[in-house]
Amino acid sequence: MQPRIYTYKITFEEVQYYYYGVHKEKKFNEEYMGSPRTHKWCWELYTPKKQILEFFEYDDTGFLKAQEIEKQLIKPVYQTDKWCLNENCGGKISTKISKLTGKRNYELGIGLFSRTYEDMSNQGKINGTRTFIEKTGIHSLSPEEIQINAILGGEKCRDLKLGIHGLSDEQRRENAKKAGIISYQNNKHLKRGFLNLPDDVRSEISKTNGKTLFENKLGCFSLSPEERTEISRKVGLKTKEEKTGMFAMTLEEKSELMKKTNSQKWRCLITGHIANAGNLAKFQKSKGIDVKLKERVE
Repeated sequence: MQPRIYTYKITFEEVQYYYYGVHKEKKFNEEYMGSPRTHKWCWELYTPKKQILEFFEYDDTGFLKAQEIEKQLIKPVYQTDKWCLNENCGGKISTKISKLTGKRNYELGIGLFSRTYEDMSNQGKINGTRTFIEKTGIHSLSPEEIQINAILGGEKCRDLKLGIHGLSDEQRRENAKKAGIISYQNNKHLKRGFLNLPDDVRSEISKTNGKTLFENKLGCFSLSPEERTEISRKVGLKTKEEKTGMFAMTLEEKSELMKKTNSQKWRCLITGHIANAGNLAKFQKSKGIDVKLKERVE
C-alpha cells in the first residue's frame, strides 16, 4: 500500500476542543495524531481521536492542494471559536499568540524590538519594493479590493475591540500625539517624507488633497456647518485646558504670529480681489462667494 496525503480533524473524548491539520505519510497508515505546539497540553491531558477528512494525490500538487484545504478549514474558526486549538493559518498566527509573542519580545528586547528605527525602515523599503515588483501581497490587489479589505479589517477590529478600537478616547488621543511627534522628529532628522519637501511643494500637495476631500465630501467636508462649529468649539476648549497650541504661546509670540498672518496676501479666484485672509473672507461672504475659492499670493 502506498503512503497517503490527507487532511484530518482531531477531537477529544472528554472536551469540545478540536484541531485541523494536514499530513504526508512516510509509510502507509503510520501512527500520527497531529503535531501541536502551543496546545500540546491538551493531547497529554485528554484522549485524542483522529478523523481523516479527505485524501489527495501523493505528489507536490496534491500536498499543496491539501494545505489549501487545511487553510479553508481553519480560517473561519481559529480567531473566533474558543474550542479551536489551531493558532496558525497558512503562516498567519492568531491575534492572541501575536499579543503574547509581541509582549515577550518587547520585554526581552528581541526580534523586531532589537532593531533600530533605521534598520526597520530600510527593511520595510526592501520588502515593499520586492512585493511591488513581484505584484504580491497588497500589490496583487486592485484598488477596489484594497478598499474592501480595509473596510472589512476595520469592521473586524471594531467588533472584536482590537487595536485602536480597544483603547479609550484618551489613550487614542495620547497615542496619536506621540506618533505625530515621533514621525515629525524622525522625518526631520532623516530628511525625508512630507517635511523634507520645499514649502511651495507642500503647499501644492495640501491644496490638491484639500480639493479632493472637498469634491468627494470626505473628512471635515462630510460634516454640516453646525457639526464643524461644535467640533471646533470642543477642540478650542481642549487646547485651552491643556495649554497647547496658541494657548501655550506668550503674548509676544501671539503678536508676532498675528503680524505674520495679516501680512499674508490672498487672491479671490472669482474676482481677483487681493487682501489678507480675514478681509478677503469678509469680501467673499459679502459677494456670496465660497471662502475656499482663494489662493495665496505672498
